[in-house]
Amino acid sequence: MAYQQLAHVYDAFMADAPYEQFLDFTMNVFTEFGQDVHRIADLGCGTGKMAVKLAEKGFSVTAIDYSADMLTVAQQHAAELKQVVQFIHQDLRELEGLEGLDAAVSYFDVMNYIVSPVEIQETFKHVEASLKEGGLFLFDVHSVHQIEHHYAGETFSVVEDDMAYIWFCEAGEEPGEVYHDLTFFVQNGSVYERFEECHHQHTYSIDFYKEKLLEAGFKKIIWFGGQALNLENRNQDAPKISILAIK
Repeated sequence: MAYQQLAHVYDAFMADAPYEQFLDFTMNVFTEFGQDVHRIADLGCGTGKMAVKLAEKGFSVTAIDYSADMLTVAQQHAAELKQVVQFIHQDLRELEGLEGLDAAVSYFDVMNYIVSPVEIQETFKHVEASLKEGGLFLFDVHSVHQIEHHYAGETFSVVEDDMAYIWFCEAGEEPGEVYHDLTFFVQNGSVYERFEECHHQHTYSIDFYKEKLLEAGFKKIIWFGGQALNLENRNQDAPKISILAIK
């Protein structure tokens, strides 16, 4: 899944995404757990919204995505806001060429697109190798509860003046697995163009991610229910689980 045509309507699709909440959460994690965080990688950067926001905070940002189309949009976005971000076209499962990073972040369920336990393990190893000692890896995933009770078997639709989409979610064969079938209608002049995308995601338990991260060489794992530094009242059934791994 490379987000081909979706790249051009992705920001409209993500119009309600809580970028500022994610940014505040990131800054709080860096303050609480980081050691002189300056060099950051945004893994699965999409159209670059988070990468640019981090650059605006003064971080040196390298943004990586598997989709060349997404990166084209991201580069335009960074240029419009006059922010310097290094963009790299690369598959996270084969991440290489980065070392000594202070932190890596990966948001909006990017890790759920790495569906195989073997590939998840390899990805975590690559991320660990790219970080300095004490470096942070912060990412989010859907909770298993969210996939099984709020996505699988559900249909969503949105109609805007210049775009509409229908989103079917079909359960996979394993717990936490789902297929998203999306049909878009996007206005182009006086007509609407139709295109389709199929996305495969798989999420796992918190214990699974902790085990794979420790096997990859991380020393400490902390998780949060959502994007809040609340270690006292953590909810495993929150829609999103944020996981912090410290090298």
